[in-house]
Amino acid sequence: ADTGMRVDEARSLLAKFGIGARAVGRRGDQLSPGERTRAVLASLMARGTNFLVLDEPTNHLDVEAIEQLERALEDYDGTLLLVTHDRWLLDTVELTDEIVL
Repeated sequence: ADTGMRVDEARSLLAKFGIGARAVGRRGDQLSPGERTRAVLASLMARGTNFLVLDEPTNHLDVEAIEQLERALEDYDGTLLLVTHDRWLLDTVELTDEIVL
């Protein structure tokens, strides 16, 4: 889908998720499970998605990728429904200004 992003903006967003130049342009089945997860999240953010449902988003990610995901989620302005057993992720990422039950 066309996001209206310039190439340099797209590469910068992908880099934010740890998707380097060697992975750009490769088919999804040529990426590791963690790279696929991060590429999908970058794609959703590029489209301006304002609601994400993430079910165990740290599965298949190494420590560096988890840290990149945490930083990306901290910059996310939309609504996030997060299902995780990763207490560190919950403690690290400030997910909301207000919790509504």
